Amino acid sequence: MRTYLLSLFVAQFPLPMADKPSLVSMSDNAIIPITRQALVGWWKCWFTFPLIGDRILNEHLRLDKDGSFSSQGTFEYFLSNHYKPALFSFSAQGNWDFYQHQLRLEYAPFEIEPMGELSEQYLNDIKKIYLSPSYKGTRRTVFDVELLRENSMTIGDEYDSWQCVR
Repeated sequence: MRTYLLSLFVAQFPLPMADKPSLVSMSDNAIIPITRQALVGWWKCWFTFPLIGDRILNEHLRLDKDGSFSSQGTFEYFLSNHYKPALFSFSAQGNWDFYQHQLRLEYAPFEIEPMGELSEQYLNDIKKIYLSPSYKGTRRTVFDVELLRENSMTIGDEYDSWQCVR
């Protein structure tokens, strides 16, 4: 009787089976040549500030074949005098190019919006830091493409690195 009840219980509430090892294509993980064509498409990128350890930038970036791009995301601005960071969203469009392992983005326009009252207080500071280096509303950024795989890449500048996945 106990065996019957146990088998009835297991039939109604089966234990999870160990996951079968997934078959990962070597091409998904293999390093591929860094070319303009390989960069085209949708990317989700994030940046982690190493001294704080929190993710401070999340960006959805679309690089089109025709050299245009669009970007949108959020970032955190850490404040030493507040418990929480100020949160901002951004959106941008522009043109991109690739030359000698460098991804060059020319943002026009680049718009930043506060996400809450605390963020509103620091909006002018953020605009000064991120938008004042621009020329007539255009912000230019250059990233070295450090590593490229079919579904991931690492880009960076002289200070930091960003991780991106498709």
